[in-house]
Amino acid sequence: MNRFKLFCLPYAGGSAMNYSSWRIRMPPWVEVIPIEMAGRGIRLADPFYKSLTGDGTDDLVRQIAEHLDETPFAIFGHSMGALFAYEASLRIFSVTNRSPAHVFLSGCKAPHLRDNKNVHLMPDKEFQEHILQLGGTSPDIFENKDLSMMFLPILRADYRLVETYESAMREKLDCDITVLYGAQDRYSRHEAEEWKHYTKRKCHVNEFQGNHFFIHTDVGQVVELICHQIDDHRWAR
Repeated sequence: MNRFKLFCLPYAGGSAMNYSSWRIRMPPWVEVIPIEMAGRGIRLADPFYKSLTGDGTDDLVRQIAEHLDETPFAIFGHSMGALFAYEASLRIFSVTNRSPAHVFLSGCKAPHLRDNKNVHLMPDKEFQEHILQLGGTSPDIFENKDLSMMFLPILRADYRLVETYESAMREKLDCDITVLYGAQDRYSRHEAEEWKHYTKRKCHVNEFQGNHFFIHTDVGQVVELICHQIDDHRWAR
């Protein structure tokens, strides 16, 4: 059996637990490896990253490198995780001399089209309203004082990383990429297709019927798409 490793990077406010069900949904030849970011989950005591391209990407590349062997691998990232997936995929070759066979960029428009917003600086009430409008977050979290005190700093830190991230389209990935977006999200297919400028290879764009968190509502279709794409790579070795 030709095996394949799939590294999964979470969205803002998310953790490795967001991908726990994928291990059950994926076929046995796919090893799902959720990567935990600092300041959440089992790493709740670790300080938040200072920058996405600096210590953030350094930490994720280090974690991914610990799992690498001769098995081919892909990287999946949703929303903030998509930006990390792009940056980590660029950097990992210089560290390990290995490159991903495929990169999945989900729930995120091409970096050069991002809005210049400072959501992370909003007052608590406005910030919470913004998060709830995206869907995927229960209002109960903000109504519970203890949960809110734990969750809000994580969200603000993640939004700061995204909103201070700068991409000059300086390098292109040397692998196929698949872009996933929700038809009811806040950006268009054209903005998703602009990821084509970030790879030397093929760029596949797939639409799902959902909002920003279609990876939960359409999880079966998302997993099916990933399996279809990486299956070609494992037999091409």
